[in-house]
Amino acid sequence: LGCKPVVVDEEAIVIDFEGQKLSGQAMFGRGSHPRPLVLIVPDDHGLCKFYSEVARFFARAGYVGLTVDLFGDTMPDSDRGPGASKESRKAQVEAVLKLVSEPAKLRRLAEAWLNRGKYMAQVDLSDSAAVGFGWGGAVAQEFLHGGTLISAVVVVESK
Repeated sequence: LGCKPVVVDEEAIVIDFEGQKLSGQAMFGRGSHPRPLVLIVPDDHGLCKFYSEVARFFARAGYVGLTVDLFGDTMPDSDRGPGASKESRKAQVEAVLKLVSEPAKLRRLAEAWLNRGKYMAQVDLSDSAAVGFGWGGAVAQEFLHGGTLISAVVVVESK
């Protein structure tokens, strides 16, 4: 219907949060004008390919999609994703409970990702949102509670 295909560029994003390296991925349409930021916050399974595809979707729609790693090396890649083993699922739940037990730390973590994303050259500093999946929705809401300048939060739940 006359839509031009969007070439999506990717950039690995690493932040150092309280001595821990956290890795995310930014995706944005090729071009020179700044775009609104959408932070993609995973559920308790942690980052997996699905969230990269969500970021790519937002990039094609004219945003900068940035996946947010909440666990770093406390959740190995082999433990991530919905197909994890029973032992890995236990590790996922433990990682979530540890993070939730420290709300101030969780808020600082949310703010660290927002600040990193907002200072990317491709990002329009005046406009940002967060999309949280499952448990990640609670994290996304921390952006609002923390007094950050974020325009919208969307929580996606499934049954």
